[in-house]
Amino acid sequence: PAFFYGIREYSEGAILSPHVDRKPYVISCIINVAQDTGDGDGDDDETAATEDWPLEVYGRDGLAINVTMEEGDMIMYESHSLIHGRPFALR
Repeated sequence: PAFFYGIREYSEGAILSPHVDRKPYVISCIINVAQDTGDGDGDDDETAATEDWPLEVYGRDGLAINVTMEEGDMIMYESHSLIHGRPFALR
């Protein structure tokens, strides 16, 4: 079976505390569908992110890996066994 947790939209100041997912969520996929980066494309750049907001994933070796995603990127990871989050506030 497959489970869909839902689409999320984050705003300035958002933090996702490091955690592991509970079952039945074993593998997670994040797809960056859209983001406002203040690139002058006509979007409302007043609310645009001013810096990267990486996903932090801890490997089995205990070392953190920061993954910066751009619009259209996708990442899959073992969310039930690897600590992950976005511990720094979105700016």
